[in-house]
Amino acid sequence: MDERKLKPGDLRTMDDIVKLPFTVKTDLARHISVGLCASPMREIVRFHASSGTTGKPIVVAYTQKT
Repeated sequence: MDERKLKPGDLRTMDDIVKLPFTVKTDLARHISVGLCASPMREIVRFHASSGTTGKPIVVAYTQKT
């Protein structure tokens, strides 16, 4: 949000959603996704990894409520 200079008040309608930064599959492939977790590690209960058909596995973390 800081990089895009966005504040909560900047998002007023659904059309403003394009202003938000989204994580896409290439982000997950380039980085170990544990560093991208929105939850603290103590809340992570499961990891899932793809088979890496693109050359690098993608790891996803899950919390109890997901």
